[in-house]
Amino acid sequence: MKNRLTALVGALIALYIGIILLVPPRMPDTSRMSVPTSSDNGKYGLLGLKRWLEQGGIPTRSLRRRYGTLANNPELSEHGNLLIMVLPQSHPVRRQERPQLSEWLAQGNNLLILSASSDRPPWSWRGDFDSHRHILADLGFELAAEDCDCEEEVVEPDTDERDADEDVSGIFDIFKEQQRVLIPSGAHPLLRGVNRIEVHGRLDPEAPPVLQSSEHRRSGLAYLVDEQDRVPALWEIRSDRSRVWISRYADLFGNISLGKQDNARLIANLISASLGDGGMVIFDDMHHGVSELYDPDAFFSDSRLHNSLWFLFALWLVYVIGRSNRLAPLPPAADASRASDFVRATAGLFARRLTQGASARILFAHFFDNLRIHYGLPTNGKPVWELIAASPRVHPKDLDALRERYDRLDRRSGADLVQLVNLMHRIRRALL
Repeated sequence: MKNRLTALVGALIALYIGIILLVPPRMPDTSRMSVPTSSDNGKYGLLGLKRWLEQGGIPTRSLRRRYGTLANNPELSEHGNLLIMVLPQSHPVRRQERPQLSEWLAQGNNLLILSASSDRPPWSWRGDFDSHRHILADLGFELAAEDCDCEEEVVEPDTDERDADEDVSGIFDIFKEQQRVLIPSGAHPLLRGVNRIEVHGRLDPEAPPVLQSSEHRRSGLAYLVDEQDRVPALWEIRSDRSRVWISRYADLFGNISLGKQDNARLIANLISASLGDGGMVIFDDMHHGVSELYDPDAFFSDSRLHNSLWFLFALWLVYVIGRSNRLAPLPPAADASRASDFVRATAGLFARRLTQGASARILFAHFFDNLRIHYGLPTNGKPVWELIAASPRVHPKDLDALRERYDRLDRRSGADLVQLVNLMHRIRRALL
């Protein structure tokens, strides 16, 4: 019983040490960068927009799988949904996803693209800027810079109110904190109640990009323009059954930007015009790292994992404290050494130390001395070939074989000791 208790305590200590080594304490991540997902409550997150819509009775959903699940999800309506996509994506769209997204839009769903083409939030530098080109190319458009004679007003950053998340790299020094105001380009139902849209962040000092058709047959309708340089900032393009809105500013409806000026009114108008019966607002979180496929939190919170670990722990504990060879009673002490054990150990020592040639010489000397003792000759280990050859009971072949093996002793060649012993035994039995 004492042995089992000792084994149990040792097993628990080993388990505790294993947990400490494999699962270190989780320290708070104070330097986490805010990303545009519906679960992020930082400066650039969309959690505020998601909660605001839910409070208003608008159904929302976080997309944490590939675009192929949009058309195959029974919880989503076939049409009348709005997908909010923020570019660039940290997890770029795969090649097979692009036609799946196009097919989903062709069913009568809508898309809002918030592209970081004129602003440079910190999270955008971790993304793949080719995602701009791929997504817009599938729609038949591109965002390309045009020469602009306008002068941009540069405002020095307010160091007292700078977000700690923005201090990611010195590359942000070329992108100064600026404030821009977007105004409607004309009267439109989507702009009802929208007079000013405020954008504040690290803006690109280069010429602002404009939406251009790669097919040279389509054009986008500009809804908002920059109050300073009159360059379009928000476009709408239409397909057969879908509507796509493209903004060259990514942070229009973030947790902080949503409450500025008429930003909330604009997103409310867009959602009102795009949602159909049973439609949802879908946040593309999958391509910004929030995925059910690779989410460690979802994996470790799964009850099946916990049940499996408890089962393995119980099985291991039963094995440790149960009766086994390791905890069985001690075997009785071995018997005292015998004479045969001494002979066996001595023979083993000589067998490991002596070469075959040396063993053969000793066997020959012992063989010849036995014959000399029997015939009354002095024991000096010398050969007695004449005595052996004079006996008619010794076969000539055995005598020739013994001579041959004796002659090979000086050549330092290997000897088959088993055959040599058998040969000497036959000759000795014939003579004695």
